[in-house]
Amino acid sequence: MSSKVLIVDDKRVNIQILKRFLDKSYFDIEVADSGFAALTIIDRFLPDIILMDICMPGMDGLETASKIRAKVNQEIPVIFISAVKDSETKRRALETGASSFFNKPIDLKLLLNTINKTLKLQAWEEQIHSFEGKEGLRPKRVSLFPKIKT
Repeated sequence: MSSKVLIVDDKRVNIQILKRFLDKSYFDIEVADSGFAALTIIDRFLPDIILMDICMPGMDGLETASKIRAKVNQEIPVIFISAVKDSETKRRALETGASSFFNKPIDLKLLLNTINKTLKLQAWEEQIHSFEGKEGLRPKRVSLFPKIKT
């Protein structure tokens, strides 16, 4: 089963470039040309990841991401793609829970790599959460730092 990707951007050319590139990787893709359209699509298409522009008329990407998460009551990874280069916008995007942030023009291969890594991390988190509350099935805790004897 292929992963579901929602692309949200008010510029048709940006949607076409992303869709054409990601179609080669066998994703199930839906597109929305506004935050309002994205909220409607979520009713019938629950994505595994969202690629979203920040600057859109009506409802910007930051507000759209927050409303989507509230609507579906779960964390869906969001990768923001924007021409905005100021650090304040990037900070706000990351504070809303963005998985990553790309400035336009984007490196499509790097974006694909980031999408795949984000989806793998999400799958691992879901697997770990599936063990919670099941006796005898706790995942082994692994420390990244060895204990130092003093």
